[in-house]
Amino acid sequence: MLPNHYSPKQTQAAHWTQWLMQDHPALVNAMRETSHHFSAENLNPWHLEGDVWAHTMLVLQAYVRSENAHDPCLGLTALLHDIGKPVAAKVLHHRQRVVFQGHESYSAWIAWGLLQDEALGLSRAEQCRIFSLIALHGCLYTGWFSDDQSARDAQLTRAFSGFGQTFWQQLLAQIDHDSQGQITLNANNKKELQQLNQLLMQPESKIQSDTIPIVFFVGLPASGKTTYRRHYEGYTIIARDDVLHQITGETHYRKAWQRQEDEQLSPRIEQALERQFKQAIAQNKSIVMDLTNLSRKARKRWLNQLPSHYQAQALIFLASEADIWQRNHQRQEKSLPNEALHDMFLRFEHPLFDEFERIDYVVNQQRMPIN
Repeated sequence: MLPNHYSPKQTQAAHWTQWLMQDHPALVNAMRETSHHFSAENLNPWHLEGDVWAHTMLVLQAYVRSENAHDPCLGLTALLHDIGKPVAAKVLHHRQRVVFQGHESYSAWIAWGLLQDEALGLSRAEQCRIFSLIALHGCLYTGWFSDDQSARDAQLTRAFSGFGQTFWQQLLAQIDHDSQGQITLNANNKKELQQLNQLLMQPESKIQSDTIPIVFFVGLPASGKTTYRRHYEGYTIIARDDVLHQITGETHYRKAWQRQEDEQLSPRIEQALERQFKQAIAQNKSIVMDLTNLSRKARKRWLNQLPSHYQAQALIFLASEADIWQRNHQRQEKSLPNEALHDMFLRFEHPLFDEFERIDYVVNQQRMPIN
């Protein structure tokens, strides 16, 4: 019998892979059936390895071979970082390619449900860390950072310092493992990642006692945002759903939403929200923005109007993709069409510290810090 030369880190990665394949075969099969290529004549030059599962195994292998292979947060991020690609995949026939825009976000929401499995032995803090690593693993390629290195470094430091140095190094390690999992003709980014790794990300509280708080609820519908309002007695609540019901006169959410669509009421609703916001600011009120606030663009609309004596906080409401779908179907008076909810999963962009002075998670109505 051959001796066992496998290291503990290889064995652990094998156990994780076995767990995913045996306990979640539908997910694995979907990844195997989802190709990065449009056709044999129209290959994706960044992913010549082929399907999503093949890429995932190469990324996990890069993790096993790295100096970070003792870190379960990184290992499970490598395994789960692209599980949302099958549902995010969009075939662009006119361009003869397949795109996966928003797959990082969808992967994070799916992963959140899987990470609750007690067999993984994860702490709540580790579960949250993996969620954020998956959601942010593509953020350095989104194009909103400067091409100038010094300006870019300043932007990155401002955006990520609140997460701390350990998170920053984990994120760069995942990006490195991800690039090693690609069979491509393009040059790798090893040198650039080494430069980025020199940036210092020191988590410091930016909250000042003489400022007025504005709290942004960030999360999918049915994730518990409105229930959490009870913690903010005395705050001005700005909520699109409240205005929707007021303007349509409908108490049933689905009927109100349909009237909004049929009568093209969205501009009127947005104008009412704008009036409420400006009035609260003029009166120096503490504010809760009970909106989905999923994208940077949606949040920027409000953040750009804040006077300097306001400081913005974000609360990310974590719930699994499966739970969100189930709750949406169960709440008959406030359900969204499947297409609308699907698009929301894809639109989510994880909050960063260039937007907010403080970012926390809310899990099962309990608040916990992001670092």
